[in-house]
Amino acid sequence: LFMLDTGHAGTVSINSHFTARHKLLQRQRPVKETIASSGGNLEILRGSLTSFELAGHRFEAPHVSFRIPGEGYEAEHVAGVVGREFMRPFTVVFNYPRRLIAFQR
Repeated sequence: LFMLDTGHAGTVSINSHFTARHKLLQRQRPVKETIASSGGNLEILRGSLTSFELAGHRFEAPHVSFRIPGEGYEAEHVAGVVGREFMRPFTVVFNYPRRLIAFQR
């Protein structure tokens, strides 16, 4: 389960607990970066995934960010946050009263 964040310009930011549980950093050497966020400066790790699928669209070898434990706020009930770069192929329709989201291509 991922949250959508229209304020996040990147692809996806994966929470540290999900990264550790699924051993996503075992086969790569991520690069540590400092980024500006709504809560201030934040250190993250930049790396990649084999692929990521959203609404039936598969992104091959995307560059993503991995959250570092204790750095900034992480929503515990989700695996991470999907940003605008992964929403770009779609028209995204938010139906707030019914709590629904549609991805149109």
